Amino acid sequence: MTPNPEEVMGWRWWPEQEMSSTMAQSPELFTAWFGMVVNRIERQLTA
Repeated sequence: MTPNPEEVMGWRWWPEQEMSSTMAQSPELFTAWFGMVVNRIERQLTA
């Protein structure tokens, strides 16, 4: 994966539990829309 440097400051792979924990403790590390997308995906996976 090669993100466009004009659109993305950084990226990485996160273990699910680590990402959830970090989002809860430090939401400012993520874009505003990221939490909404994660919630939507989680709902779809558990449906």
